Amino acid sequence: MNRIIRMLGVDKAIRYVIFGKIISVLTGLLLIMLISHHLSKDAQGYYYTFNSVVALQIIFELGLSTVIIQFASHEMSALKYDYSERDIIGESKNKQRYLSLFRLAIKWYAVIALLIILIVGPIGYVFFTQKEGLGVPWQGAWLLLTIVTAFNIFLVSVLSVAEGSGLITDVNKMRMYQSLLAGILAVSLLISGFGLYATSAIAISGTIIFSIFSYKYFKKIFLQSLKHKNKYTEGG
Repeated sequence: MNRIIRMLGVDKAIRYVIFGKIISVLTGLLLIMLISHHLSKDAQGYYYTFNSVVALQIIFELGLSTVIIQFASHEMSALKYDYSERDIIGESKNKQRYLSLFRLAIKWYAVIALLIILIVGPIGYVFFTQKEGLGVPWQGAWLLLTIVTAFNIFLVSVLSVAEGSGLITDVNKMRMYQSLLAGILAVSLLISGFGLYATSAIAISGTIIFSIFSYKYFKKIFLQSLKHKNKYTEGG
């Protein structure tokens, strides 16, 4: 498969996207079979509704990641990511704005993560409480899903800046690993009898992989941004 893709002239960044999609499709098909086999009809209803309620995070995000990618890319015209130093180098003025943008992204996504815990979590709890007569133990799975989803969305701040900084191949590679880990977690949880907890597989894998990525590539930049007090002003 890898040789065929190389022969087609597909670069490494796109290759990781393709492999990630293949993993997601295969895992999705396997999960459909496992869900029907290991979960009751009532539990299946909770499983799919969990995912639908968590999708409310899109309302809070509102395409912010796309905006961050564009602004980071704009500043990178005079900057470069140094892999040996794990730092951004280049024009001082652009780097100051870059750090301001990074700090702003962290703040906004921290607010979004908090809103998910304070709004989406309780909304889901109230909604699912009305169906408690079905006898499905859902409380622990919902609490876990809410918390890891919040952590996961917070880390999107770093990923957005990373994409705008030109680390496309690294981000795509990381997402491929996330798809693989999510599949392994979901399948393992379903087979082990923790069916509803499998809804957290994507968020758990994202939190783990994104945290490793953020620490590896952006630890120094993150610390610099926390010390940086100026507000972000494009071209300022």
